[in-house]
Amino acid sequence: MPQGLVRISDYKALLQSELFSRMEKFSNNFITQNSEILTAYSRKWVLDPLHQWSRQWEYCFVFSHIQKYATTHQGEPIKILDAGSGITFFPYFLRENIQESVLTCCDVDTSLQKIFGDINTRTKSAVRFLHKDIRNTGLESNSLAVIYSISVLEHTANYDEIVKEFARLLRDDGILIVTFDISLDGYSDIPVSQVKKIIASLQNHLSPIDEDSILRLLDGKELFGPDIITTSFVSNWNKSLLPWKYPLLSSLLASFKKQRFPHFGIKKLTFTCHIFKKI
Repeated sequence: MPQGLVRISDYKALLQSELFSRMEKFSNNFITQNSEILTAYSRKWVLDPLHQWSRQWEYCFVFSHIQKYATTHQGEPIKILDAGSGITFFPYFLRENIQESVLTCCDVDTSLQKIFGDINTRTKSAVRFLHKDIRNTGLESNSLAVIYSISVLEHTANYDEIVKEFARLLRDDGILIVTFDISLDGYSDIPVSQVKKIIASLQNHLSPIDEDSILRLLDGKELFGPDIITTSFVSNWNKSLLPWKYPLLSSLLASFKKQRFPHFGIKKLTFTCHIFKKI
């Protein structure tokens, strides 16, 4: 799966793929089996994260590249960190489908300790939960093969501290897989003007595997292209995939929060996905 911004044609093709079908089946079963455990947490976000506009691509992107990494490191433990994990089906999907994988999920939400514990008692593929700030995990240096962070960085103000910690944790041949949303109209996090700041933090400590995708992102021309996945496209195509229960209300609240003129339309977001390695 290509790095960078996501084209509508690639997105639609993924939804017809064997990988997405397999992941969707696993996710549906996970929710069915653990619905009562997940109910309280789902009020904070959603019960079914796979059927969110960007996550359909992001989960498959992360999985496909971890799988690719694992094929070149067969016969050795693949220690993986989900940074800013929340609780989803995804680390359990990884445990079941990536041989020799050892999964740790890290988050500051104290309620997750019990949720992970309850789910772990029901599955053969247990996942460790670590209640820590991702700026200071306390994990051993040079100990992780893979770190992935899905739509987390844009919700923080500590990009450099976080990425520095990721670089410390990765072993010499390890990789960081990172995705983040971009607010094309400036009513959400992060605005286009801050993209360079996130990329600069990543490049200060790590090296991009696909530098061309970084250069295209920084150039900015593709951001507003008609063939790129955005919430505006999703709103017209399948509104159920949007990340807001009440999109217009969310836009108005964001206007007040940003101290901007009230926005009466849907907030316009896109997202991007990249892989970095140690310098």
